[in-house]
Amino acid sequence: MGNFSYYIGVCWEYQKNLKEAYTYYSRAVKVDQQKHPVFMYRLGVVAQQLGKNEEAIDMLEKAEEKYLPDKILMTIIYNHLAQAYFDSKEYDMALDTWRKSESDGTDPEIEKKIAATEKLIEKMK
Repeated sequence: MGNFSYYIGVCWEYQKNLKEAYTYYSRAVKVDQQKHPVFMYRLGVVAQQLGKNEEAIDMLEKAEEKYLPDKILMTIIYNHLAQAYFDSKEYDMALDTWRKSESDGTDPEIEKKIAATEKLIEKMK
């Protein structure tokens, strides 16, 4: 049942219907999150895109625990997790997480996000 719900979620996400994708990813996570951390990762990504930042953070942190130390996947997870923190106005957490995702310093988009977040934090002081 978990795999079935997950793949239906993938189809809905591909069709840009994030609400339906969220519904099916949620079902997949409820059924089988321990065996398949990708369910938590995709639910976290879609939740973040829908503005459900607390849930996004929760799911992406759980996926992080399962996927460590896979560098490629962690970079992707950290990027989404940082965006969820940023959207929740947790700027320090966003900055720390973007720095984790950009540990090799090669992604100009992440570098821009880090610089913009640093400026925002500085303005808030």
